[in-house]
Amino acid sequence: MATWAVIENEKKILLIRRSLKTSRSGQWCFPGGGIKENESPEEACIREVKEETSLDIKACHLVAKINGNNYFRCQLSDQNQKICLKLDECDEFLWVSPSKILEVGTIMDLKNVYRILSSMSYMIELNDEARQIIGLKN
Repeated sequence: MATWAVIENEKKILLIRRSLKTSRSGQWCFPGGGIKENESPEEACIREVKEETSLDIKACHLVAKINGNNYFRCQLSDQNQKICLKLDECDEFLWVSPSKILEVGTIMDLKNVYRILSSMSYMIELNDEARQIIGLKN
């Protein structure tokens, strides 16, 4: 089981790029990761965001649970925080408008990301390849 944070700030969401030292390297995803023993999914979400980005988050609200993955809608505890990446896990970050998410590169678990952002009322501009991955008809 894993947990992921959809962190919103000024109508943008935070994506991190997985480092070369991880599986699925080079792919962009929400901050997150595995749930430890005796840890709730929300606690894991807060911990993983802190470990990977050094950010403190709050207001974690479960948006969806898909195939053992928990997706939480989160906000920053303090708008003035600086991101400091854990480079063995992620090597870059971007604040991106959800409608432009495909412009950043390969999105890890695009089908799930599309479902999550759509459920949060975000519109995403899809190209033909993304439509095929997601399973939408052209």
